[in-house]
Amino acid sequence: MIVTRHGKGSFVAEAGNLAGEIQNQKLDEHLDAAAVIALQLGLSSEELAARLRRAHGKLEPK
Repeated sequence: MIVTRHGKGSFVAEAGNLAGEIQNQKLDEHLDAAAVIALQLGLSSEELAARLRRAHGKLEPK
């Protein structure tokens, strides 16, 4: 399978890590979409990063 990594290009995924590569690609796609929405809302990259940290913090075990 060919996997595209944002900023790194396309390459053949290793068979043993195919699921991880697909998850990484999906994450990059979602982050790209979040960045577009943030720009449309007029948010700075710092504001977007803060919101991502807040969302991530909600999921971390306490």
